[in-house]
Amino acid sequence: METTKCPTKIKKVHIGQAIKKELEYQRRSVVWLANEIGLTRRAIYDIFEKESLNSELIRLISNALGKNLFELYNIE
Repeated sequence: METTKCPTKIKKVHIGQAIKKELEYQRRSVVWLANEIGLTRRAIYDIFEKESLNSELIRLISNALGKNLFELYNIE
């Protein structure tokens, strides 16, 4: 069976920093986001440091912020 390479490239995104920027843009607090998704304030600060997150956590944060964070990975 022959495999072919996908000719497209998906952008590299530091999702934690993107979440932090969106939270600041919306003028929402870390405590607000923590309450919205059921995590601690410390856990949110830890998220800001992560380059990648699992898709379920991105989904939860996207819903809380009302923004599809998966769009950040659009193909270049």
